[in-house]
Amino acid sequence: MGLWFTGRAGGSGVGGGGVLPVGTDTQTLRWNQAILQWVANSILTNDGTDLFSLNLMKFGTVGNPPTHNVHAEGASPGFFERTSADTVSQRTPVALSHKTSGNMADNFGVLLQYFIEDNAAVINLSSQIATLRDGADNTSRQLLSAVLAGVAALNMGLETNGSVTLGDTTIDASTQPDLPFSNGYVIKSGAFDASILSDTLLADRNYNYPNYPGQIDIHNPRFSTGKFSDFGEDSPDKTGWDMTLVGANSKFDATSQNIGTNNDGVFRAETGTTATGLAMAAYGDDQTGFKLGGGVRFWECLILIGDLATVAQDYIMRFGFGDEIDGTEYSEGVWLEYNISVGVNWLRKTAVGGSVTSEDTGIVVVEDSYIRLRGQMDAAGGIASYFINGSAEGSINTDMPIDLISPNIHILKTAGITNRDFFIDYYDQRVIYTTPR
Repeated sequence: MGLWFTGRAGGSGVGGGGVLPVGTDTQTLRWNQAILQWVANSILTNDGTDLFSLNLMKFGTVGNPPTHNVHAEGASPGFFERTSADTVSQRTPVALSHKTSGNMADNFGVLLQYFIEDNAAVINLSSQIATLRDGADNTSRQLLSAVLAGVAALNMGLETNGSVTLGDTTIDASTQPDLPFSNGYVIKSGAFDASILSDTLLADRNYNYPNYPGQIDIHNPRFSTGKFSDFGEDSPDKTGWDMTLVGANSKFDATSQNIGTNNDGVFRAETGTTATGLAMAAYGDDQTGFKLGGGVRFWECLILIGDLATVAQDYIMRFGFGDEIDGTEYSEGVWLEYNISVGVNWLRKTAVGGSVTSEDTGIVVVEDSYIRLRGQMDAAGGIASYFINGSAEGSINTDMPIDLISPNIHILKTAGITNRDFFIDYYDQRVIYTTPR
């Protein structure tokens, strides 16, 4: 049988006091003892307008204090309702605050956590929402985190500039050390800040950029799906590209070869049967291209090489941006090249005014297998980074082109009269301007 104590306040004004009904019994409780004190002077106070404030205070046995000030259990443990006559604005039924005795700094804030528990009696963190001071006491950002293996990982952040970050990201790793960060995705509602794009993001061809009005430019109309493809067309010139074919039987057209469930149409470039045969496709030339700088720019293509070059049947392949349409080495450009006179690996190259920087990627060229090649230029046009099959394969910051360049892919025969070829599933190139047009 429990013991019940009752008390009554001394009056409706300030002063008086008493104790609300409080009970204990012999059952083992989460809180061995709980007392709700109602003291008019300090716990329940009247501000003179019949408005009262109530503080709940926790008590427990010596050596076994309660875990929480308030713990409510049951089928419907809590319901907070605020009533008003207003029909168009928001009101606050519940307010949460974090108060410090010191001077708050960035990342000070409120953390709301969600837990789940089953018959194993283990309380597991499920997710959390945090608001953090950001630059000023009246400015904050918000983080929504899911939980992986008991650790909260950032999934979405609402930034003070109106942008939304999705997935793990390095943007605020220096100011939020308690959460794990890695490269990730960013959506901006305002002006696009290209500097926050990670190499991982730009190396992911499956990422569809949001619509930044006036900032993303896809030069070929057929690139609206990110694909250079023969889907419905029989040659690259039907998709807006210019072709240069030199020598007997040189071709650049659609083929049924090497089409798979993940390759929606393929073009085949063939040197033909002369020792100087050329098959080239270019989207523009040295008079109709573009200049680097003013935004992040990249090119990417998915290719398959039919036969590797040999001394007797030699050729050169180039994929990327360039300024020449006759098969000669670019005098302005950023590209990847296969040239066995230098070695069996892919070469990363840049050129400006005829001065060329050429570096070995260390990645061996292979035949009869699709290879994804990519070049990425930073917003200032001062660094070119290279990727092969999604892996970063170095960068160059010398001999960066300053004149007009454009998408350019070709195979040029340099020895032998046996036909050599490559297959291309798509070519994609885009620019994200730093300043909208």
